[in-house]
This record gives sequence, C-alpha cells and structure tokens, in this order.
Amino acid sequence: MASTLSTSWWRPLDRSDRRALLVMLAIPLAVFAIPAAFGYPAIAQDNHIQNFPLRYLSGLQLRGGHLPLFNALTNSGTPLLGGMNSGSLYPLTVIFAIVPAIAAWVINLVAVYVSAAVGLFALVRWLGVRTAAAGTAAVVFTYSGAMMGQMVHLAVVQGFALLPWMILIQLWLIRRVTSLPNEVSVRERWREATPATLGLAALWGLTFLTGEPRAIAELELAALVVIAVELAMSASFVRTRWRALAAVALVNGAGVLWGVAIGLVQMLPGWAFIGVSQRSAIDYSFFGSGSLNTKWTVLLFLQDAFGGNQVFGFPHYFNNYNLAEVTGYVGVAALTALAAFFSRLTRRGWRGEERRFAVFGVLAVVGLIAAWGSFTPFGHVFHALPFFGKTRLQSRNIILFDVAASVLFAWWLDALTSRRFREAGVRGRQRLVTALPALTTLALGLIILLWSDPFYRWMEVREWLLPQTQYVRVNIVVHMVIAAVVLAIIVTPWGERSRRRWLLAVVVVDLALFNLFCDVSFYQGKWPVRPETASVVRALQAGDGRTAMVDRTFENYGRYLSLGATNVNVFTGVASIQGYGSLVSARYDDALAVHPLLGLDPCAVARGRTNQLDLRTMLIARSSLSEPLTPLTVPVTECGVVDDGVYHTRPFGEPLSVRQIDVTLSDSSRAVAVGLMNREGSIIFRVERVPAPDGTLRVVVPAAVPAAYGIQVNSLSDTWGFTLRHADVTTSDQVRLRLDEPFQIAMSQGDWSYVTTGEGYAQFRSEGSGRFWTNLELPRSAIRYHDAPWGDEWASVRAPVPMTLWRSTAWLPGWRATATDLDTGTTRTLDVRRSDLIQKVELPEGRWRVHFHYHAPYIATGLSLSVVGTLALGLTTWRYSRSRRRREGSLSA
Repeated sequence: MASTLSTSWWRPLDRSDRRALLVMLAIPLAVFAIPAAFGYPAIAQDNHIQNFPLRYLSGLQLRGGHLPLFNALTNSGTPLLGGMNSGSLYPLTVIFAIVPAIAAWVINLVAVYVSAAVGLFALVRWLGVRTAAAGTAAVVFTYSGAMMGQMVHLAVVQGFALLPWMILIQLWLIRRVTSLPNEVSVRERWREATPATLGLAALWGLTFLTGEPRAIAELELAALVVIAVELAMSASFVRTRWRALAAVALVNGAGVLWGVAIGLVQMLPGWAFIGVSQRSAIDYSFFGSGSLNTKWTVLLFLQDAFGGNQVFGFPHYFNNYNLAEVTGYVGVAALTALAAFFSRLTRRGWRGEERRFAVFGVLAVVGLIAAWGSFTPFGHVFHALPFFGKTRLQSRNIILFDVAASVLFAWWLDALTSRRFREAGVRGRQRLVTALPALTTLALGLIILLWSDPFYRWMEVREWLLPQTQYVRVNIVVHMVIAAVVLAIIVTPWGERSRRRWLLAVVVVDLALFNLFCDVSFYQGKWPVRPETASVVRALQAGDGRTAMVDRTFENYGRYLSLGATNVNVFTGVASIQGYGSLVSARYDDALAVHPLLGLDPCAVARGRTNQLDLRTMLIARSSLSEPLTPLTVPVTECGVVDDGVYHTRPFGEPLSVRQIDVTLSDSSRAVAVGLMNREGSIIFRVERVPAPDGTLRVVVPAAVPAAYGIQVNSLSDTWGFTLRHADVTTSDQVRLRLDEPFQIAMSQGDWSYVTTGEGYAQFRSEGSGRFWTNLELPRSAIRYHDAPWGDEWASVRAPVPMTLWRSTAWLPGWRATATDLDTGTTRTLDVRRSDLIQKVELPEGRWRVHFHYHAPYIATGLSLSVVGTLALGLTTWRYSRSRRRREGSLSA
C-alpha cells in the first residue's frame, strides 16, 4: 500500500488530491449544467412527475412565507411535507424558493454527485489507496450503477450519496475507540469520539430530511454491517471488548437520536400520514415487492442485456419491472476487483493488508443478498430489522454492493499498477478466480449471440418481446471486447504504465456505454418539463373545479404530461382528484383507486362518488374507451349501473373511418336515430331505424362519410328512454371495436357531457358540485370563497338557519376551521368532521367568514425539535473546533 490506514480524522491534501477534487466538481457541472443550459435538464420519469414539481411547489410556498405543508392540487388535497416525496425542508430544497426552478434542480444534482464522489474518494484515500486509484473508483461509483440508475428518484440518490461518508465515519470511530488505552477516561473517550458523533448527527439528520425511507434503510444496513464486521475483526477488540462496544454503541445512539431530532420536522408529519395511508399495514409481501430476481443478477455483467433507454434506436428495456430498479452495474473491472479480493480469502479470513478491506467484501455479499430480498430465505432476516423491514423495493439495496465493489476496485487498481501482483490476485491459482467476471461476461455474451431465444425465455422475457433481443447484440459484442481486454490485463505480464492505460480505457468505454444506453435520467421524449399554463387552461376549458386524466395503458402519457397531469399540474394551477406519490390516503384510494398513475375507478364515477370532489373535466384515453372485439375479449365488469336514457353517446377518443355500427337496445318496439359525431359532437351521418325483435340494429356507413369521433344513439321521442346494452363499430380496415368499456358507461351517468376529442383522448365536462355547498336550497353564488397556494380557504356564508357546510377537499387529520361572525367580529372554533371523502362543519345562524387551515399533525413539535437539534449541532461543532484549535496551539507552543 502507498500509505497505511490512519486513525486521524483526515489526512492533509496534496497537489494530486486537490486536482482530483477539482475534477469531481467539474464532471457534474459538465454532466448536468451544460445540458440544462441547452434545454435538456436531467428531469425524467419520477423526477419529472413527482420530485421536480413537488420541490417547485415547496419552494413556491416557502417564498410566500409559509411552511410547505399542503398540496391543494393533488388528490383533492394531500399533505406536501407529510407526503414524504417532496423533501420540502431538505436544505437543498429551500434553494427552490430563491433561484429559478431548473437552476435549483441542477444545484441539487451537482451537490449529490459531488458528495458521492468526494465521499468515496475520501474513504479510499483514508484507507491508504493512492490518489489516481481513489479518483478512478470515485468516478466509477458515482457515474454508474444505482447512483445513476436511481437518479430518477432524487431523494434516493441524496441518501445514497451519504453512504461513503457513513462508512468512513464508522470505520474511523471503531479504529479510534479500539486504539485507545484502557486507562483513558470516559470524558477523554467521549472527546475523541466527538467528530464521529457530530458527523453521524449531520448524516442522519440530512437523510431523515430527504423523506426517503429507502435512503434511511440503506444507511442503517451499512452501519450495522460495518460495526459488526469491524468490531469482530479488530485486533484490539478482545482487550477492550466492553469499552469499545460501549463507546461505539453510545456514539451511534447519540448520532442517530440527534439526527432524528433534526429530521423530526419531516418524519413526524410523515409518520402521521403513513398511519392513514395505504401503507399503514405492511406485511412481508409488501417488503418483498420489488426484490431483484436472482436470475437478473446477470445485469451486473451485461446491464443492457434487456434493452435500455431507446437512444439511437436501442430498444426500450423489455423485461419485467423497470430499468432504473434493476440497475447496479459498476463495470467488469470493478467485478474483477471484487473477485480478486475474494481470491485472497483464506480459511482464517483475509490477512495482512487485505484485512482492513474485509468489511467491503462482507458488505458486497450482504448488499447483493439484500437486493434479492424475498427471492431468498434471507429476506425474512432483513424483514425482521427495525425500520428496514418496513420498506419495499429491495432491489435498491444493490447500492451497497456498488459501494463495496468500487472501494475494492480502488484497492485492486492500486495494487495492480504498483506491481503488487500477488496481492492483486493475478498470480498462481488466484488468477482463475480473479478472471471469473471477465469469463462470465464472455460466456453470457456467447449464449446471447448463439442461443438468444432460450436464454431470454429463461429470463422470463415475454414471447412477443423476443424480436427486440436482436437489437442488443452490438452492445453485447462491445461488452465482450471489454471483458477480453480485462482478461488480457490479468493474464498478460504488462508493465505498470500499460496496465494503467488499458484499465483506464476499459473504465472510460464501460462508463460511456452504460451512460449512453442505460441512463434513463435525461430521456423524456418531446414533452416539456413545465407545461405552459395558458395553453393548458384553454385546452381543458379549465376554470373552477378539478380534473382527472385516465389512461390505463399509458398510450397518451406524454400528451397528458403536456396538459399538466399530476403532479406536473403544480405549474398550471389546475387542481386534480388524482395524484402520484408513494403515499395516498387509504380511504380516498379505496374509494377512487387513484394510486396508480393516471388511474381512476370508473365505477366510482358511474355511482356518483366523485360528485363531492367538484370534478368538472375528464380526459379519457382511447384505450379506456374502446377495445378490439375478439373471441378472447374479457367481458366488461359491471358497476351496478346501466346506461339508461333517451340519449347515448360513445366517443372513440380518436378519429375513425367507420363502416358499420352494431348496437343492442333494451326495447325493440320503437325507432331510434343512430349517427356518427365529429370532433365537437355534431352529427355528420344519421340513420333512423327500428331494431330487430331481439333489439339488435346494424347500420352500414357509406364510404363517403368522413372520419368520425364517436357514435350517438338516441330516442326519437323525448319521453321514451331505453338502455343501450351493447355498442361496437367496425372500421374500414375491418377492426371491430367494442364501445362498452366501463368509462363509456360512467360518462353516460349524471350530468357528464361529451365536449371534444383531442390527441388520443375524449374530453368530458360536468357542472360539478362547487367548492362549498350546504344542506339548504341556496344558490351557488350565495357562498363566496377564495383560497391560497398553501391550501388555506376562506368561505363567506350567510346562514338563515343553523346548517351544514360541506367543503370539497379530501378529509385528512390536521384540518382546523374557525368562523368569524361578520356582524360582531367574534370568532369560534368549528369541528372539522369527515363526510365520506370530504369535510363538513356545522354553522350557526348568521353571517360567517369560515377559515379552513391545515395544521400538519405534530408539526409544532417536530419543527421545534428540529430547530433545537440543528442549532445544537452547529453550536457543538463550533465549540469543538475552537477547543481543538486551542489544544493544537498549546501543543505547538
């Protein structure tokens, strides 16, 4: 090794260290700032529809001088801070209140990736690895694997970036406390461990403020592994067992509790909302959801074996799950380093210089098994861990494997380029173990090239997607070339400079290939990051009231984003009854099924359950309005309502060249009019017919009729109604489409009316319920109201008698209301109660101004403790730094 591991907190920086740190700052500026300046910020997938807009909303409320507690635009009103996804009071989120949104986003990303790179660099330099190897490993960790794959979840990578720092602090702490003599006093031990306590408090505080449970879980598991392994392997541990164990436990306990105090402003409202959310009851199946299929571990060797991001014609990821959640690839060179390290394992464990890196060998194994989750029996062990067992998406544990493999890559690169060949595992029988990753990559590549279909069937790729596999072959060949070069480095006696050059070339090509074809953080198609407000309002004919956008197959996903689908609607201000986030009120979701993206239960609409939500505009995608009619078509699920009346409309959601209309009526005794509609609902073709005795009626449409946007079937008498039991059309290309989908039936109920057809969707309008209404026969204009961006609402009401006032906002714990008498000026508190999905209060007789205010549960306690914890951290850090400078000054004197 170039230098030995130190028990000091930090080693002085030399010139090469400073150059490496400058590079680590320059890379994220180039990667994130330059594309953003040209209109291509790294905002895609969940960042586009969740993390970016919710942080923008948080900044907007902070700029207005209000805590970001409530999002009035999603799910008919839902917690913002307590929703956990917005990281509303994370220090870097506050930047959104100061600078433009895109600039604030770039600052957040740069901070994350600088922190990750510098953290890993600091860790391996502290372990004694030379600068060049440490810097290369830092780049590999930061710009590959889960750090890049999970960039689509900002809060996740904010936590991941702190992992190297957590490991560094734990290693330093254990090394320090186990090296102290027995006669050292408790006070002196505590003083020596103060930096670790402060560091742990800061790390845990930042992690809790992200609001991301997965980030918290990863730091927890990493800390447990490092503490257990290091204490077990410490040479001085036996002599100082109870003192070392007590010191480590005390410092970690103090750090966690201090960090909890700092993060309580986020965690207390969050845990309160979890208690009424769909995640209030978590079982093992929930914990195991999102585990990495053990078969898919091949992605650690060939990340793009199942497709990627569609760049340059490369196929979209075509296996189950999604690409971001199965990304952990840190390159064949890092896997080779991991194998080389295990080639040095003896019956007594690792020995000599390798012993100090043993924790990373264990961490790699634990991280991989944890990522497999419920696919192995060990899943039950992880499920039993406090807090960790309450999370899902276990595939994200692969970040622990990535950290360990990157650190060991630094160790291996340093040993190999320093000609410590035996230590690097490239001498004797060890060479075979070291070569296993390269050989595995070559073997997998050959299997894909020669026996593609059987391989992908075994990997559970759907049969109809198998043709996509041919488009990954070029990438597979490149991976095989990279593996062959690594294999040559292992078996060929090259010089130090040649090895370094070729390894650097391998790393650069591998990183380029990974980021070009597997990174999904930039690619979002042609849709804007921020929809333009005026055009959206015009397109939706939006005024008061809420909207809903339905698309079960996501065929209209991009178009809906441009129209402000949740949570992108924070930029347009058009409220929605839907939302997208990890938490949703259980009662609300059970009633409406809005937790899936662009989801909504048609039966809830058909039964009038949404009337109370002031829903006025609905956009329904073509696939949710019609379905190809074949012998295998699944029968429509009935909602307990029928399409009964004198007027029936069935929009297509797209223009169709119709050649035949088939309908079945409940009454065959009278004639009906059957017609085709244009985009605005006017009739372009009409036939009056009497149905057959069995109620069926077929209309052949002349070829000269232009493209239609829907059919209309209506009675010729205003007093005679009928039920439209079935309707379908046959297009000019002989495709038969059924028009009895649940949303077709739902839109025929209540006061919904067809408005127009857009790009792949039909638009419907309703009068809605109004934001406020009472149990009295009062005109809607008798109740005047206004609202604020942070969720408060005021209603001016004249109550001729005591009455009930309903407010069309989803009920949640935390809502308060006060009523001010406009005649006397006196104020009274009202009890906000639940009325199905919304709120109600009882008003006495009089003229009242009612103020509804959301007070997040435990926010006062959480805010107070967070402020105290943060101030205490700053004060303690200042006092420690001051006393340390005095001690160093006295020693130098």
